[in-house]
Amino acid sequence: MGNGQHKPSSSLPQVLMLGLDGAGKTTILHKLKEENDNKTTSTVGFNVETINKETGKQSKTFPFTLWDLGGLGGEKSIRHLWEHHLTSREYHGIIYVVDCSDRKRLFEAKQELFTRVLEKPQTKGLPLVVIANKQDLTDALSGDKLAHDLGLTRHLDHPWHVVEVSAKSGQGLSEALDRIYSLIRKPACGPTSQFYP
Repeated sequence: MGNGQHKPSSSLPQVLMLGLDGAGKTTILHKLKEENDNKTTSTVGFNVETINKETGKQSKTFPFTLWDLGGLGGEKSIRHLWEHHLTSREYHGIIYVVDCSDRKRLFEAKQELFTRVLEKPQTKGLPLVVIANKQDLTDALSGDKLAHDLGLTRHLDHPWHVVEVSAKSGQGLSEALDRIYSLIRKPACGPTSQFYP
């Protein structure tokens, strides 16, 4: 796990993972690194990991650096740092994790996504993958309902996709990575990405 001193290779695309506390970001990171997540605790500061994902029929490797921002105290105490991270380095994609079983905080998740991330000029046009997490719970919102409730269906400034995931089991994570890969590789406008020809 990173401790804030880690300096990942700038030759890899940088993907920022955000979400409210308890959404499952660190569990997702552990699953991607094939680590035991039974003792997952809230992230203090941030974790940084290089993830290698095989994608496509030719099993090409998709390496990228994943930044997992988190914090204790309801995480509100460090959400103001999201903007600092967005301005301090160049990111190539955003993963936003939502606890789909926590309907009481859905408005808060929407508000944070737009006011702290999508409405910032430095994120304009960045690919967005929303992880509709905790699909293993019976009362979880579907991906389509989440997209509607977050207001993504009316949002045209970012190429986006919602993927239903259970971080606990790992189900859906491969598809989420495939989506961020394809959105980074072939942006909605502009040339093909320098990272994945």
